[in-house]
Amino acid sequence: MNEITLVTVYCLVDEFIKAITNHPIGNMVLGYREGRRGAKKRLGLAELMTLNILRFRLLVHDLKTFHRLVQNAYREYFPALPNYENFLKASNRSFPAVAVFMKYMLFLTRAGKLQGKYFTDSTAVSVCENPYIGSHRVTRGCASRGKTGKGWFFGFKAHGQYKGGELPDVYFTTGSVHDSQAVSEITKDLEGLFVRIPDIY
Repeated sequence: MNEITLVTVYCLVDEFIKAITNHPIGNMVLGYREGRRGAKKRLGLAELMTLNILRFRLLVHDLKTFHRLVQNAYREYFPALPNYENFLKASNRSFPAVAVFMKYMLFLTRAGKLQGKYFTDSTAVSVCENPYIGSHRVTRGCASRGKTGKGWFFGFKAHGQYKGGELPDVYFTTGSVHDSQAVSEITKDLEGLFVRIPDIY
């Protein structure tokens, strides 16, 4: 991602945060990110969300590898980047804000594309490795243990539908919510044929 694109993404995210600051949902997701105790976060929410968008743009699945990449290649843009452990905690706490941002962006881009054939699926959004589920505290208030075709995990699920190379909408739940329970939400305002993608491993 070049400098112009990086700055554009940051400005877009920053304007989004300003727009939801005085909204009830905005207060909830922003308040969750700050937490109840501890020092004030050095890395701003807009910077943190920009980093996570950069991570998926670069297709880096491992957070530790991505943190090292930012330190080496993007440190001048994010001078307040914390150590890996604090970056991991901050990324987990920013999840509600990222989810709302994704819903907003998908809503803006799906106008006029509400009919057709859709493929529905879900994926696990794990917040910690299985051995640490019992001691994990960062997202304990909103995450839960769940299971997919790959096995058990602790975190959230992202449910969505795929149509012609596009993602019309996405719906986030806790990990324990079965895919069938999210169907009514992810198909809201859509018309057409919905086909669930089977787990193949």
